[in-house]
Amino acid sequence: MLQKRLAAMQAANRVSLILVVGLLVCAQCASCQSDPWQEDPFEWAQSELNPTTVGLPAGSAAPAIEGVEFSDRQTVVHIAVGAVRDEAIALLRSWAECDDLQVVVAFAGVGLMQSAEILSALGERIVAFGPPNGLRPVADYLVGAGVNAVTFLIDEAGTIVYRFTWISLKWAGMIDRAVASFASTGEIPGEAPQEAVYWFDDVLRWPEVPLTTLDGESVTLTAGKPRLLFEGSCVESGQMAVVREALDGLRTEFPHVEFVLVAHVLSDDTSIDMWTHARALGLAATFAGFQGSVDAYLEESVAYHREIIGSLTDCAATHLQGWRVFVDADSRFARELLLLASPMILIVDADGRVAFPPTILVSSAAGGNAQLHPQAIPALRAILEQLTEP
Repeated sequence: MLQKRLAAMQAANRVSLILVVGLLVCAQCASCQSDPWQEDPFEWAQSELNPTTVGLPAGSAAPAIEGVEFSDRQTVVHIAVGAVRDEAIALLRSWAECDDLQVVVAFAGVGLMQSAEILSALGERIVAFGPPNGLRPVADYLVGAGVNAVTFLIDEAGTIVYRFTWISLKWAGMIDRAVASFASTGEIPGEAPQEAVYWFDDVLRWPEVPLTTLDGESVTLTAGKPRLLFEGSCVESGQMAVVREALDGLRTEFPHVEFVLVAHVLSDDTSIDMWTHARALGLAATFAGFQGSVDAYLEESVAYHREIIGSLTDCAATHLQGWRVFVDADSRFARELLLLASPMILIVDADGRVAFPPTILVSSAAGGNAQLHPQAIPALRAILEQLTEP
């Protein structure tokens, strides 16, 4: 029974980690073509995830939305390129009950029947734009198909003071507290991750949230050395292993570049948040494991956490020698850098300047074996050759 529930919990956690799952599905479909390597190795992935598609950063002036007046009160704008998730609908409805907030939802990419169901579920207190032209009123917010959904908090001066990519049950507690604080004080709590949008030559703002080593030691990364950050896991087969092995070959060529693997676990607080919000939002039946007590759920979560660390430790000893391996509790570090999916990399120079922005390493399954674009590693090699020793 425990293994079944752990498997269900793992599946739910995996969904919340891979925020651009729709993009990855498209990549897999593209790889089924007779010649999946007709394009530049990163052109497609970077065209889907760049400053013109991932949504406006905090501090930007909020573009006008027809029928919405920002000066009236604080505003929440949720833009979903596809359907609106059940967790998001439940949270948006609860926020709309607050008289100090107005809530705007725009969505597209679903059929008329599903659209009608979403509109009905959202309720009359929410300003909603659905198909066929659901995204047209919010097009200037720059939320593209590769991101799927972004939530913006906008103050009465019409400024975006916070943004949050995707809403999943994993993040329900944190975003709920951020919105509550924003509604009552106009401030964003310190625990809320601060997402930034980076592109070539931008200077990275290193997240203040600490990572931990596999032994539990706290580490905060700063500028000072060139780095390749690999958002992924240590496995022995499949797409992730192909990417890791290819990157490891580059690591031996460039010993002055620090290769970092960032893996993920759920903290106890987030596990409790998930259980609490699943019950409060009426979602317990949707996700396995939430019907029991919070203590039982936390016990299973802790066991799963230990299983991940143990597996990662064993794998790192044999497959990641020479790498730095860090655990990112609740994906906070990765979220601040918009490392939105796995496998994904980011390369920075010693000054913290972006040499290669967050990019999914798309692989092909042609012939039954995962493989990278034949020009991917040479292209990355050319970038790493430009990184001088600190």
